[in-house]
Amino acid sequence: MHYKWMVGVLAMPMDMGQIKNMVLAREHLANHVVGRELRNRTMTFICKFLLEGIMCFYGCAGKMVTNRGELSFEVN
Repeated sequence: MHYKWMVGVLAMPMDMGQIKNMVLAREHLANHVVGRELRNRTMTFICKFLLEGIMCFYGCAGKMVTNRGELSFEVN
């Protein structure tokens, strides 16, 4: 478990105030979802979420996949 994660960044509707984006990660096997709001859609905030929201709680992921394949990597 917690080997493969699917990661996506969503644009929020305009009426959500200052929250412009949201990053979500779903674990492949258990369908466990972790998410966080993002004020800026930069790689710094996304990497901080991956480190604090996934790797600190569940350990290093073996594979992370996005819908566009930009974040795909695999640890052997």
